[in-house]
Amino acid sequence: MLQVFRNKAQSSFALIIVAIIILVFVFWGVGTNLLDSNPSALVVNDHEISFAEFQRAYNNASERMSQQLGGTLPKGMGDLIKSQVINQLIKESLVRQGAAEMGIVVSNEDVRRQIESMPQFQKEGKFSISLYKELLAGSRMTPPQFEERVKMDHLTMLAMKRVSNFAALPGDFEIKKIYSQINEKVAVSYAVFSPQEYKEKVTIDAKELEKWFAKQRERYKTEPELNFRYITFAYDEIGKKITTDAKKIEEYYRQHEEQFSTPEQRQAAHILIKTDENDSKETLAAKKKKAQKIRRMATEDSSQFAALAKKYSEGPSAKDGGELGLFSQGQMVPAFDGAVFSMQKGEISELVTTRFGYHIILLEDIIPAKTKTLDEVKGEIATLLRKKEAESMAFQLANATYEGIITSGSLDKFAQKSPDTKFSTSGFVTKATAPAAIADDPQFLQKAFALGDKELSSLIKGNSGYAIFYVEAIKPPQTPQLTDIRQQVEQDYRSEQAQHLAEKGAEEFLGAAKKSKENFAAVAKAAGITLLQSGMMGHTPAANKTAFPEPLQASCFQLSNAAPFAPLGTADGSYYVYRLNKREIPVMAKDSAELPLYRANIENIKQQQIFSSWLQHLWSAASIRKHNNL
Repeated sequence: MLQVFRNKAQSSFALIIVAIIILVFVFWGVGTNLLDSNPSALVVNDHEISFAEFQRAYNNASERMSQQLGGTLPKGMGDLIKSQVINQLIKESLVRQGAAEMGIVVSNEDVRRQIESMPQFQKEGKFSISLYKELLAGSRMTPPQFEERVKMDHLTMLAMKRVSNFAALPGDFEIKKIYSQINEKVAVSYAVFSPQEYKEKVTIDAKELEKWFAKQRERYKTEPELNFRYITFAYDEIGKKITTDAKKIEEYYRQHEEQFSTPEQRQAAHILIKTDENDSKETLAAKKKKAQKIRRMATEDSSQFAALAKKYSEGPSAKDGGELGLFSQGQMVPAFDGAVFSMQKGEISELVTTRFGYHIILLEDIIPAKTKTLDEVKGEIATLLRKKEAESMAFQLANATYEGIITSGSLDKFAQKSPDTKFSTSGFVTKATAPAAIADDPQFLQKAFALGDKELSSLIKGNSGYAIFYVEAIKPPQTPQLTDIRQQVEQDYRSEQAQHLAEKGAEEFLGAAKKSKENFAAVAKAAGITLLQSGMMGHTPAANKTAFPEPLQASCFQLSNAAPFAPLGTADGSYYVYRLNKREIPVMAKDSAELPLYRANIENIKQQQIFSSWLQHLWSAASIRKHNNL
């Protein structure tokens, strides 16, 4: 079948097949079932969502995810994105329908006013249609798409406000209780039982070792060994024989000068106070006030900007002092981008509002735009042109060889007819011992060792070139005798027994400490065990300065004076016995400046919870139909 397609590769047959594949892909298989009674992608109650809407939402989500992951989507990510897009479209439809039932309507005039009030689209305090279109184009959005997004966001906000009226307002007692829970700190005393410390205590009995090996024989089975005849067509080797003249190099430079140009870049740091689209006016006011206070501190002493970012910023760059590194114009969201590229070096911005929240930006450096000269990139272009030509030549040579093998009927017959074509022989090898020509290319290694006995590979394209493999013979996996690998078996046996001894030692110590009437330190001293102190720890493990393992820190907050000991803990292969040593529960001052912010945040959480419950109710009561091809 492969040969048939190859023979017809230049024919109208191939073009028709490609066209059908493209159509099926673009329309998610709709063309495969033209008689389907449900031509819409989704139907939520009586609201139909077209395949065009779904495709647009899917493309946008894919592009966002691709940008976040460096330009490529991992295998299987497409199905996850599709599922998320389906759920989002259903939720948006339900919100529209629920809002309509409550009499909530967002008009085009409402959308217009909303957009015109956005600071990122304003020049000198007034809405600028040219700036609006320019920023949307930079974000790869059309005005209708953006306006529909704004309409949906505004409708969701109004629906949430209406539904949230049923949320109970938090009282002072509740706020102070939550404040205490969030800010409480604990300290534990702990002992570590590391298997490494028990290895010398393990004695190896010959008979016990033999019994253990008999049970573990499968883990020592060798890999199968394959003997290959193969030929590779490496780009590097072919490229060495190619010469590139100066005229071609100069021509490439003139046609692709933008490739050698670096746009102006700016280095900035920021402090972010996060906001949410569902924040109430009171919450937003409190957060803005907090951001303004931090900005005043930053402008008073800009050398403390990194320290302020570490202390106050709520963005992922906080741990790095707010550092964002170098970036070009258009890489950040429009409002942020516009602010940074209008600032002077060393300047601290006014508050910049984006969908993420309030930003305070410090512009640290400006790197001017630059275009490398032809002399600077001559070698780079020559290498590129040689590689391109080498790739084409490698395919032609490899394809001709593969066609020759197929036409001859076997690799042996082809080799006899073409004595100038040199095949290599690997001898019996595993993946770990394969020759460099195979081992250094992951594609070659993977596909060669997937072949069966007496099997010829397809024409394999790797990172370094093309290759053809033929398996002459396979040695099946072998289980060596204990005498042949005794040293390795003894090491493994010792490690496993040390693990058991460490666990047993930790369990015995924990049991003794729980039963003893003496304090933890006295029990540890009597047992000759070193007791360590965690220091005070909060609910954010990454912020705690302690050697106590992060995975076990959350469990420390479950301890109490009545039940001070935690169950035996494990982390990094070691066992931990730990006991509550101290707990600090802060009390919010009656006139605390944080009281309004906590009140607003708790109120916001309650509103989100009741909105989620409302949406879940709409979902459970809805009639939702999904096209078979989704």
